[in-house]
Amino acid sequence: MRFSPVRLSDPEFMARPVEAVRACTVWQLTSQHQVWNDQKNHLYQGAGSLYNSMVSVDLAITERRKAGTYFNAQQLPAIEFQVGDESIVLLHINTDIPFRRWEMAAAPRQSMDVAWVRAAFWPDYRADPRYGWPTAGQEPHVLGGLHRRRVGRLIVNLKRLGPDTDEFERHTSRYVRPKKNEWIQNLEELDEEYCDTEHLHRVVDEVRDALNGS
Repeated sequence: MRFSPVRLSDPEFMARPVEAVRACTVWQLTSQHQVWNDQKNHLYQGAGSLYNSMVSVDLAITERRKAGTYFNAQQLPAIEFQVGDESIVLLHINTDIPFRRWEMAAAPRQSMDVAWVRAAFWPDYRADPRYGWPTAGQEPHVLGGLHRRRVGRLIVNLKRLGPDTDEFERHTSRYVRPKKNEWIQNLEELDEEYCDTEHLHRVVDEVRDALNGS
């Protein structure tokens, strides 16, 4: 299942309460395109590059395959904020120590809602007292997506991220010819990539404590 952009301009959605906070893993699908001078363009589409599983990634590759383009898929650690039948998923990308510099600046005064999550985590909110990143230096690369947890009667949960997990899967379609009668047709596995998730779990614990009024 492909994620959609978070509805940050929807006042009703911004007022929704956060029901739970979890550490999880998601998949990011990026593409490499061969251009005229034999170099590669690295392409991704924001929230639209995020998927809930490798099976969903493989199906997306099947739909988007074309000459001169191949795909890379990477499993990434993330923070999930459950909001009713949907979840906001936040990733700190382009780093191997995600959320290391984030600190709780101001706990929600009453209930925690989507507006608090945006103010605390999105880099364009530097002037807000709830902003959790350092205000000096380079802005963090934060990617957010919206995951539909309920599809009809089906509940689609994201994979939980354990506290001891620090290696994440990587796959590519570069040298793979689509295979018939196989569940994963387009991908071959690469070496796993290390990522220190200690600070991500710390942030989850701090936000969960604030959510529970601890």
